[in-house]
Amino acid sequence: MKTLIAYYSLTGNNKYLAEAIQKEVGGDILEVKSKWKRNWPLIFFDVAFKRFPKIEKTNMDVVDYERVILVAPIWISKIASPLCTFIKQERKNLKNFSFISFCGGSEGLDVKIEEHLRRVACKEPKDILLISIAESIDSTDLRDAKRVMNYKMTSEDLDFFKRRITRFLGIETPIV
Repeated sequence: MKTLIAYYSLTGNNKYLAEAIQKEVGGDILEVKSKWKRNWPLIFFDVAFKRFPKIEKTNMDVVDYERVILVAPIWISKIASPLCTFIKQERKNLKNFSFISFCGGSEGLDVKIEEHLRRVACKEPKDILLISIAESIDSTDLRDAKRVMNYKMTSEDLDFFKRRITRFLGIETPIV
């Protein structure tokens, strides 16, 4: 099955996750790049006003892929706006797609993200997996927003979440 892993990452965590997924399932990888660097005020305005920021053109033809794995952070209970722009632009070409994120996480977030994906893509995702930073760091660190926002995903995190990621990817051998 021809697979594309399309990702957007502000801090590098979801890039790390996308690259780990590519090592496991193969396929092509595509970094979705915003024309302008996102910062917290822009992120807030993107979410508050449901904006779709401009992204750089890609040389990938999504229609050629039988499976697309979308990877991005969650911002204020929404998928990162640059990836939303990509989804909106490619929604007619997305046949079989899933979404995974390494994010802050919160109660009921998976339902919100599924609804958001359905609205942007105009179709149902095959699967969604949200990997919470809260499971990776000490609970006392969760009170420090700066520590949470600056957390960097590690190979230990991948090991900790490998069962869930393996199930999400539908593969027999676990992520190394």
